[in-house]
Amino acid sequence: MVGRLILPTIPKRGFLMIFDFTEIDHFQKYPTMEPFVGKNYVSVLHNKVLLIGESFYLPNETTVHHSVHDWYNGDNSSIKDWELEWMDTKGLLNCSWQSNGHMIYRELNRCIKTVFINSEFRGVDEIAFINYFQRPSEREGDSFKQFIKHEDIIISKSVINQVIETITPDTVIFVSKYSWDIGNQEIKKTFPKIQVDYVCHPGTGGLYWNNKSYRHGKNKFLEILRKNVI
Repeated sequence: MVGRLILPTIPKRGFLMIFDFTEIDHFQKYPTMEPFVGKNYVSVLHNKVLLIGESFYLPNETTVHHSVHDWYNGDNSSIKDWELEWMDTKGLLNCSWQSNGHMIYRELNRCIKTVFINSEFRGVDEIAFINYFQRPSEREGDSFKQFIKHEDIIISKSVINQVIETITPDTVIFVSKYSWDIGNQEIKKTFPKIQVDYVCHPGTGGLYWNNKSYRHGKNKFLEILRKNVI
């Protein structure tokens, strides 16, 4: 099942929509992984933009997600409350991003704020965000490519499709080259009217993200956002 759109209201600067993801099976098991949808995602000032990252990771001492079978047949009850914070999409997009691991959110917020100018709100309030893979990486900070299984691909494609059907973005930007490699063709095939593109992970710093000679870094991200200003 896909999620449902409920309760449209009209605030000062756009259309505030509350999206319901509770009918998506994976989010019934792991509601903390539901997408973050900013309060100004639907706006009269810009198109609807969905950013797709790669994956969460859990503390190294946590092992419940190391088994593909156990993870996709389990639920939040197998994870301690303090561990759930590591994969709480909405919580992470709303926190202060002080740790080194939060550089991705700091950079995305800064860039969005630059283009979707609005002094009243944070940049991420203008977009939606979800990680592509629906099982956390098995080691802290490691790319999911080291642990991916066939089931991860099948389930992630299904969940992302259902999220897109629910929030109907105009533009999807992968902010991870690896998730782009795995997922972009499915989105393009299923949703041919949506603009789909990618940039590298913003946490790569000067190596890629801020490297002006690299074509898929911060400058490309800013340009894609500018094209979505109405």
